[in-house]
Amino acid sequence: MERPPDAKPKALPRVIIGGGSITGLSLALMLEKVGVDFVVLEAYDSITPPVGAGVVCNANGFRILDQLGVYDDIMKASMAPLQEASTWWPDGSLHNKNEDFSDRLERVTGYPMVVLDRQQLLHILYSHIREKTKVIPDIKCNWITLFGISTFPDPRITPGSANTTFGHGMSYGVLSGGNGRTYYFLNKALPRQLKGREVCRYTEADRDALAKDHLNDFVQHDIRFGDLFESSVRAVLVPLEGYVFPKWHCGRIITLGDAAHKLHVVTGHGAMMCIEDAAVLVNQLMKQVQENAFSSLGATQIHEVFAQTQNLCKSRSGTLMQQSFLAQSLHSWTNPLFKFAAVHLLPRLGFDFVLAQVVDAVRPAPRLEALPLPPRMKLVGFDDEHPEPPSAARSWLKRLVYSTLILCAMWAVNSARNSTYADAGTVLDRELAGVDGLFRLDMAGTLTVMLVEGWRRANKTSLLQWPMLWALTVDLVGFRVVAPFFYLANYWITSSRGRIQFTDTSRPMVLSAVKAIFPVAILLYVLPIAVTTFMSQLGVASQLAWVDVLSSLPSASCTALTTLLISTISSENDTFFGQKYLKYATFGYKCMFAALALLHLASLGWQIKNRCMLCPVPVLLAEFAWLLGVYSDVCHYNRIRKGALYHMVLITLGFVLVGPGATVMAVWHWREEVRKPGREKCHEQGA
Repeated sequence: MERPPDAKPKALPRVIIGGGSITGLSLALMLEKVGVDFVVLEAYDSITPPVGAGVVCNANGFRILDQLGVYDDIMKASMAPLQEASTWWPDGSLHNKNEDFSDRLERVTGYPMVVLDRQQLLHILYSHIREKTKVIPDIKCNWITLFGISTFPDPRITPGSANTTFGHGMSYGVLSGGNGRTYYFLNKALPRQLKGREVCRYTEADRDALAKDHLNDFVQHDIRFGDLFESSVRAVLVPLEGYVFPKWHCGRIITLGDAAHKLHVVTGHGAMMCIEDAAVLVNQLMKQVQENAFSSLGATQIHEVFAQTQNLCKSRSGTLMQQSFLAQSLHSWTNPLFKFAAVHLLPRLGFDFVLAQVVDAVRPAPRLEALPLPPRMKLVGFDDEHPEPPSAARSWLKRLVYSTLILCAMWAVNSARNSTYADAGTVLDRELAGVDGLFRLDMAGTLTVMLVEGWRRANKTSLLQWPMLWALTVDLVGFRVVAPFFYLANYWITSSRGRIQFTDTSRPMVLSAVKAIFPVAILLYVLPIAVTTFMSQLGVASQLAWVDVLSSLPSASCTALTTLLISTISSENDTFFGQKYLKYATFGYKCMFAALALLHLASLGWQIKNRCMLCPVPVLLAEFAWLLGVYSDVCHYNRIRKGALYHMVLITLGFVLVGPGATVMAVWHWREEVRKPGREKCHEQGA
């Protein structure tokens, strides 16, 4: 934009910040970095008063702090990242333990998770502000929190550990930053919900009275809450309101951070959300400054800045607020369902689930658009580092795939009702038995995908994680009914995950299972069906007793069950982000493709002679639509722009020449190979 000859220098905006909190000081530092004038008004006589306890620095805020140049200072102050995440029974005995938490999080997002004093973080932010003269020293509540900083010396509180102790209507949290200090909190449910003016501010007497009631509670091993409380540097009792205000701004005033939304402390997102709010405000302010280069910002522009800030932050704040109070309900066993989930379900889901929840919470975080991103190695990164290019054609294709899969599933059910036989093992004459056997062979590719995706670690919380259930359903009602529903479930789950489905963290499979899937599927499913089918076509009875025995068994269920049993006895392990599975998977895809392709080619003469179609139309159409949808997603998220039509033609020819089963194996092999895992990306500005 060219400046008019008679244009006067504009008056830059000046931001008045009420309070030198984490939100206030981070906002001040951001404004200083982008050249906007500000002043911070703080009620305390010191900008770093000794109030509050520990704060957790997670990737969503860490990336912004890294842009501000304070990352290294925070790492020095915190000393030890949070590597251990443990849960404890009320009697102090260990319930569950996960190690290398921060290291794995850093590989995925580029940033670790650390804890340090709130006062230390304020001091670091303040020390990086150059012009320090500008820093002048109906809500509902169901919970209260007593939190503090303890110097209790006990080697069993491992540096860099995060510990949660369960309780009925209460829970404890103990975090050690490795700097000689332990950060603890006691969360307790109130007898009834408080509203508005009923929410009071607690005194030291209230704090001491609550602590006295719980001095003998175990937090881990034989360490009691009293040990931590009585060696506290400071401790405070506060009400834990949960809210996201419907409106954050009025005129030229806006509230940010805890003043606009309050999260439960248990998830540790509160401080980082404050920094996120400040970053979004600065981004919107700079956008208006650039668009109004030769005029001061008026009421309309200020309103636009505040409105856009609220629009971008409000929904995310509400989601994380709900998640934080849900986590507290799990830890405090507020009802039998939550207790069952915390004690039995969550440990079975494993560390993959825990890591996925943290990554999903931090991925949508913003960054300061006016400052460059320091380079950090990361497997997944953040959503704004991988913007999705708009594609009208892909949007229409997704609708077409969903519509086709739903219609085919309904069609398959209706056809099964009106059919005189099903493919689940009914003995018919030779011709029908031949058709049925060849169809089941073509479905071997689908069965293999059921097993592969069932043992992929990222699918632990989805319908895909139950290969045994899918296989049982196949043996009960047949592939003619089950296959379209599986294609629909698979496409819906993987497509809805978006980019994260195609990152290195979502790819690994259980190593012992992937080693068993392909040989078991060939020996227990493909081989017996192939022998009996081709013998039937030739009019010759099988002389192999083991083939007759296997043919009489529910083949899909036996395959899934045998894979499950073998997976439990294998001794070989892989690292968390290991790639050993890929060697077995790619070799297995090739072997299965070769076997199914040869069997299909061997049956072509019989098919032509008898003029029969092996796959029922709804199954064939659903399988084709599913593969096109999978192909489209892989190309989109791996940024493959060339050869789309070529591969679609190959899929079509594959159905005819080598059969649907072999084509599925070819697509899954290509899907696995198109982006080799283990290549961490270094994302910078503009990535």
